[in-house]
Amino acid sequence: MELAKYTREPLTYAEAPAPYHKTPLMKYIELKFGDKLEHLISDGTVREAGKRLGIDYSTISKWRKLISDALFFNQFEGGEKCPDPKRE
Repeated sequence: MELAKYTREPLTYAEAPAPYHKTPLMKYIELKFGDKLEHLISDGTVREAGKRLGIDYSTISKWRKLISDALFFNQFEGGEKCPDPKRE
């Protein structure tokens, strides 16, 4: 559970930081559609999600894999963030 900075109040799911590195396009898609990326790309097939969001379906597939890996590894003790593949 994440706690708000300088307080003892827990953060809501929407306020909690993502367990993966977000690219500028990911942030833009979230702002444009007003929802979390996990919700936007999980509905329907990769082709349907890509068409709805206006991006290539292979990008949706990569993002789904990145998010599922990050959420899988985040469940273990320590909950370290998934490494940024571009920085390795």
